[in-house]
Amino acid sequence: GANLTVDGRVNITRTNLTTLTLDGLAGDDTFTIGSGHGYTTADLDGGSPSNTDVATITGDGANAVTVTLGTSPVSTTDATVANTGLGTVNLSGVEVANVVAGAQDVTVNGSAENDDLTYQPTGAEAGTVTKAGLGVVTNLSGVGGLTIDAAAGTDQVTVLGNVSDNTIGVVRGANTSVTVDALQSADIVTASTEHLMISAGLGVDIIALSGTGGPELTIDGGGNGLGGFGLNGDVLSITNTNLGTTTVFTGSTPDSGDIETPDTANNTSFNGIEFLFLNSADPTDDLTVRGPWGGVNNIKLTSGLPGNLASVNDQAPIFFSDFDEVTLVTLLGDNTVTVDPTSLGNVTTVGVIGGLGQTSVKVLGSSGTDAIGFNPTSSTDATVTIAGAVTTNITGSESVTIDGDEGNDTVTVNT
Repeated sequence: GANLTVDGRVNITRTNLTTLTLDGLAGDDTFTIGSGHGYTTADLDGGSPSNTDVATITGDGANAVTVTLGTSPVSTTDATVANTGLGTVNLSGVEVANVVAGAQDVTVNGSAENDDLTYQPTGAEAGTVTKAGLGVVTNLSGVGGLTIDAAAGTDQVTVLGNVSDNTIGVVRGANTSVTVDALQSADIVTASTEHLMISAGLGVDIIALSGTGGPELTIDGGGNGLGGFGLNGDVLSITNTNLGTTTVFTGSTPDSGDIETPDTANNTSFNGIEFLFLNSADPTDDLTVRGPWGGVNNIKLTSGLPGNLASVNDQAPIFFSDFDEVTLVTLLGDNTVTVDPTSLGNVTTVGVIGGLGQTSVKVLGSSGTDAIGFNPTSSTDATVTIAGAVTTNITGSESVTIDGDEGNDTVTVNT
């Protein structure tokens, strides 16, 4: 059988034994376990939790590796590492577990309790997994594919960016895939993850979201850009798969809000985001932008770079190019809505819906000659047309202003 060495002392040779127990007691202990040792189970106890005990565990390089995290507070086991050639290694009182997978797939499982797991990719085939309240840090290396399954309970998984400018891809599905740059990606099991958090960290980051389904999702850009219309800022880009309406709800801070898409039953919450880019599944899809609950608000719809631009106060500007019907909704407060229909591309109709507050609408003409039609249908409703441009349908507005801008414009009022 395999030899056991303790600090270079006498070797112990296994004969007809299936379980190995190593108790490090006090002190900073180092355990090294490789495959092919012959034991079915190895129990490693680091001793006092005030020390830094390290276990390096290497799989057989031919089969997948499974890491199962324990409960918090720890009952008997912090974590278990299992592999065909390695057997089962149980860790107690070990603060650092270095798991070497040998280019094989790794699955990290949570427990039956409510887990709060965090994954930090650290290399092309490496990453670190921690669990809130659990003392062991699991460093993974030589990883083929990584799956994180939070298991039972009401669980959250957080994937971290770093201090650099990151490009983070999130593809929703039965397993929601998260990639940070060219670092080790992670497949988050949707069925066992109630909430997924993407925390991009410092730097100017781009978070690209696509796919369907997936857990409830929060995107935290870190909020380190200039914001507004500055040259730098964190970007959230969403590309829809399913046809339908996308709705943007403004948040309580300029860099926050929620986005509802046809691709998932859960809204995507965001904060620390300076720019939004929305891409429809089809040009016949619709976009709705909802203003704040109260205050003095300025909502604008005009051309952007690229495509079209919807903006609400100093909230993250919304860039889009392929929604044919756009609706701007005011709620409470004193609201001014400005629509520039001659500048919009790929839009056929604009709707302005006034809420319980005061809403005034301003429709802009172009620098050329415009033939403008104003068609009131009630004391608060009207349609504004400009020949060759988008039609603006207005409901619930206390006033409408038409600004022809430059050129020899004509306005026809149809009552």
